[in-house]
Amino acid sequence: MRLKTILKEPLLHFLLIGVVLFVFVAWSTARSGTDKAGIVVTNAQIEFLVANYAKAWGRPPTEDEVRGLIDDRVQEEIAVREAMASGLDRDDTIIRRRLRQKFEVMAEE
Repeated sequence: MRLKTILKEPLLHFLLIGVVLFVFVAWSTARSGTDKAGIVVTNAQIEFLVANYAKAWGRPPTEDEVRGLIDDRVQEEIAVREAMASGLDRDDTIIRRRLRQKFEVMAEE
């Protein structure tokens, strides 16, 4: 008798639907491989950005400029990930040519 009352409770139905949706989203995300890894800017990358800035401007960047360089790097990474997720890197002659050039430079070194 008490079990029938509990099974008719709308809150229980709401919770069960929520659990099913949560499990489905977790399962579909894991299957599709769309795990969004965080963006990490390493010390080596920061040193590279600072060195390029110093080479271009003839002086080391200020603290605010370093923060701006890091912000630009993060924004670039976001844009690249979104572009690749949208398939903009596929069937593009210019991108293929650039990748080939980059590979040839690496092979020469």
